[in-house]
Amino acid sequence: MAEFNIPVPMDLFGGTWRDSAQKQENQLDLGEELLEAIWCNNPAEVSKLIDDGADLNKIGIIFQDEPTSPLSLACKMGHVDVVKILIQKKVDLNMSGHDGKTAFHYTCEGDERRDEKKEDLLEILKLLIKNGANMEAMNNMGCTPLFSACEVDDVDMVKLLVQSSCKVNVQSMNGDSPMKVACRNAKFWTYWHSREMSVNSAQSDPNYFPPVQITKILLHASADITEATLLPTAVQFGDLTLVKELIDLGMDINMLDDNMCTPLGSACSCVNVKTEVVKLLLDHGADVNRGGGWKKQKPIIFAYVHNSVNKIKLLLSFGATLTREEMTNLVSLSFSKSILENPEVITPWSKELMSWNLLLDAGFTPIDNDPVLANKIDQLRLCSSFDKINPWVWDMIFPMRSLKSLCRIVIRNSLRNFVKDVAIELLPLPTEIKRYLQLTEFSLPEKASSSESFGSRSPTKSPNL
Repeated sequence: MAEFNIPVPMDLFGGTWRDSAQKQENQLDLGEELLEAIWCNNPAEVSKLIDDGADLNKIGIIFQDEPTSPLSLACKMGHVDVVKILIQKKVDLNMSGHDGKTAFHYTCEGDERRDEKKEDLLEILKLLIKNGANMEAMNNMGCTPLFSACEVDDVDMVKLLVQSSCKVNVQSMNGDSPMKVACRNAKFWTYWHSREMSVNSAQSDPNYFPPVQITKILLHASADITEATLLPTAVQFGDLTLVKELIDLGMDINMLDDNMCTPLGSACSCVNVKTEVVKLLLDHGADVNRGGGWKKQKPIIFAYVHNSVNKIKLLLSFGATLTREEMTNLVSLSFSKSILENPEVITPWSKELMSWNLLLDAGFTPIDNDPVLANKIDQLRLCSSFDKINPWVWDMIFPMRSLKSLCRIVIRNSLRNFVKDVAIELLPLPTEIKRYLQLTEFSLPEKASSSESFGSRSPTKSPNL
């Protein structure tokens, strides 16, 4: 049988395996060079490498950084001219990496020098939107680029994405949403920027805080108001206008935030928040007895702790209640904080005890023979000033109310379905009696020091009627 040894050119079959390996190695080298050129922000070199055959959609690693595509790297670093070249060369705008992030995500996130490149990043975002990149692309955690823009508090990016009709009501795999991110960041912003806010009054206006602005942008874009609430944080800012605006935008007046705080509870737990904010919340339907915090404490308890007498009066007018156990705990607190710590100077008319006197005159009484209170009285017996305190301290714990005081309690309790102070004004009674029923003898200026005396007579006594 004849044998034929006819040489066949290997290039007809794409070359030898060595040729193929060499070609792949060359492409690999070009890919690395492309990433380096992008890193160095060298548009001319980027264009040349692509023309020489570099794969502009190949994911690679540069300087031990995380694997990334050329476009994602250029976007992350804010290199506008490089992004324009890649788009011109028909790069895949929606290519994702191992974490599911696209160039859109990296543009919104930026890198560690993000603040210096905000304008460049915003221009890149406009380029991506203009050229049809998918603004709803989700990473492996189900987060869209809007999440990233909210997380870095970039107001301009959020505004641009919303104006470009991106979806604002999306949830990540862990149940997060852009609204939750913005509301959570607003609270963090308060903690981290409190010092510079106190130094620079121009920065202290919460309406200029990026997370607050972002939240309002999302609300105006019909974000789901059941997702999260900014009201407790806005209340802590003490800005009446902002609180009113958020209420008008539909935020739930009784919704708990991530820290289990209600708006009303936050208003009563902050000394610097004016009583007018408490009244605004109550006028718009805040639940006067809804507890917040890990112990579910009522707003009136927070107000008592800070001796916020005017807030307590307002809460009582709107129907705030206390159980005998709660009253016992409050009396015990005042006993430790005011009497045991200052036995030499404390009197029944001291401002520290005004909230205690107010609640007694409103009809609240601690539990009889409570062991905790009994123990504290035993501690008081060891004080050298016990003989001075003893005559009046029992009346503070277990008061013998006068007929006049009992009548006030009964009349106020009969107005259960009304705002008490308003209803009292409508009663056909002399003005002096109305003022007595409204507990007007109890009053402290906002932010007043609690170490002074509020007058020469006991708050449990009133003008002769």
